[in-house]
Amino acid sequence: MVVDDSLTVRRVTQRLLERNGYEVLLAKDGVDALRQLQDTRPDIMLVDIEMPRMDGFDSRATFAAPALRATFRSS
Repeated sequence: MVVDDSLTVRRVTQRLLERNGYEVLLAKDGVDALRQLQDTRPDIMLVDIEMPRMDGFDSRATFAAPALRATFRSS
């Protein structure tokens, strides 16, 4: 699952993962991801930190799943 408020980031990441054989779910923010998680459990989630409504930190606390955390920030 790719969780990001940027449509461009979601689509580019989706294409990259699908070309490598992955099934990809998309969510526009943490609230959208939580709604989808009621019906499915992805093997991995790529979550943006800075998003409206529910950011990546709040989302992560709510998902209650193991996490590998990496932060990338452009200047």
